[in-house]
Amino acid sequence: VELITSCNNNKTTQEKTKFVIDGLNLCLSSGLTSVQTNDESHYHIYKSLCDNNQLPIRVFLTPTYDDLNRNSKEGGVSDVSIQTDNTSRLQIDRIKIFSDGSLGAETAAIRSLDESESDIKGIL
Repeated sequence: VELITSCNNNKTTQEKTKFVIDGLNLCLSSGLTSVQTNDESHYHIYKSLCDNNQLPIRVFLTPTYDDLNRNSKEGGVSDVSIQTDNTSRLQIDRIKIFSDGSLGAETAAIRSLDESESDIKGIL
């Protein structure tokens, strides 16, 4: 996740928008009519595309819990009402909450560290 996040965070909104459009068009060309995405802090990109009729397929955006603390200009959803209008190509009707991770990905919250382990304690 950090590899992709570090690359994506260095991109401009215009570059991120192009990636989203290209990805959605690839999905459309493969026959998909909708996608569910967990793109953190990307609400403003999807909303702009929807408002300009540029979403080629329906998008079910699932913001993360952290997006609740950011407003829509920052990509979050703290000032956005849940959208369940079936005529819109952009749907927001759920929030992604991580309750635990995995030991292999070092995202599981652990109480104590083994001396042979790294100092990563997971996500709390």
